[in-house]
Amino acid sequence: EIKVMLDATKNFRGLTMSPELLCLLTDLVDPKDYVPSDTKLDPASSDFLFMQAIFQGSLESHRLDYHSDEWCEPAQLEVQSISVVAFPPELLRKYLRQRERISKRPIAELASPMDNALRPAISSKDVNEYFLFHGCPWNAVEQIQQKGWDWRLSGKQTGAMFGQGIYF
Repeated sequence: EIKVMLDATKNFRGLTMSPELLCLLTDLVDPKDYVPSDTKLDPASSDFLFMQAIFQGSLESHRLDYHSDEWCEPAQLEVQSISVVAFPPELLRKYLRQRERISKRPIAELASPMDNALRPAISSKDVNEYFLFHGCPWNAVEQIQQKGWDWRLSGKQTGAMFGQGIYF
């Protein structure tokens, strides 16, 4: 999928990805080898351009509001910065355990509105993973990176249009 995307976009021909970004697209690092570090990507770097393209490609048209029959065009957003945020190795171990548990269950292939979304090949077992983007205030990032997602905090900033949950 990555090669097709890069070949289809002239601006991205010849990009060289950093090992850190490639890790997101292929095998995850073993928790014992993981070294947490926060990194703000250089806007001129191929990593920034690639992630920006994935994000922009994920924007879809949407209803004006929950009950509306009126549809809006995809949002026109400008990516101002991209930070790769470190997380505790224990969260990686927990994630890997859950992914292993999920990989042992049958996965139904359902029609998805995410046909354009990038599915990383981070495991030989398909557990139906996608890159998703979550908007939140910067001061919430530290809590998310230390403790993971907490659905009980959903809607605190912008409401919960579709009910309690974590929106991406």
